[in-house]
Amino acid sequence: MKTECARYLEEKLQEILEIQIVFPRQANSVFLKMPESAISTLHQQGWQFYTFIGADSARFMCLWDTTEKSINQLINDVKAAIIDKV
Repeated sequence: MKTECARYLEEKLQEILEIQIVFPRQANSVFLKMPESAISTLHQQGWQFYTFIGADSARFMCLWDTTEKSINQLINDVKAAIIDKV
């Protein structure tokens, strides 16, 4: 299930013009670049993801309990964070 969720997450992120997938999806991980302001906003909203890759990069991971509903909420929040900062 984790890998299917990561595939779905990657597909949805690729639809957002300001997002760039930077590495191939690895099992349950998706690596991307997005505006630093969006990263900050998402962290303030409580989303947990790694940013050790670089200032404008992130690694999102799907866990065993990740749902399509939670991915859709994340995508909506990503879009809102990007639109609010553009």
